[in-house]
Amino acid sequence: MKAMRQSSKSPFGLFLRAFKYAGRGVWHCVVRERNFRFHLCACAYAAYFLRFFSPTRAETAVVILLCGLVLALEGVNSAVERAVDCATSEYSKFAELAKDIAAGSVLIGAATAVAAGVAMFGRSELLLPVVEYHLVPHRLVLLLLSAAAAVLFVFAVPTKKSTN
Repeated sequence: MKAMRQSSKSPFGLFLRAFKYAGRGVWHCVVRERNFRFHLCACAYAAYFLRFFSPTRAETAVVILLCGLVLALEGVNSAVERAVDCATSEYSKFAELAKDIAAGSVLIGAATAVAAGVAMFGRSELLLPVVEYHLVPHRLVLLLLSAAAAVLFVFAVPTKKSTN
């Protein structure tokens, strides 16, 4: 038992603990941040639809990187909002501006991701087979059910407010 306590203070133990804290931060975003859940669903749909385009490894990597970038930006935006809220309880133009700039950064990242997706896969000869595939009644129903589940996940999950 004593050796276990000492190992938790070792550099490796501290290194592993950092992953615990990072995971807790990601989980916080999933549970409490509606916009993070929205972007998480968008990434899931991007991964689903990617299979229809026979992407190159580079295209797949771009989609993965852009999804990661948008989710990371959303996490940073949430962190900035919490930090600003902790710093002041009174209205401040600078606090408002900090939050707006962080949110604008997410918007830029998301718009860039959409633009890259359209540039890579937005040609009609690529899109028509995907549409035709989903016009089969049972596939269309499944797609609509998944969209309804995504809307519920994004909007119906209560967003808890932190007390600290």
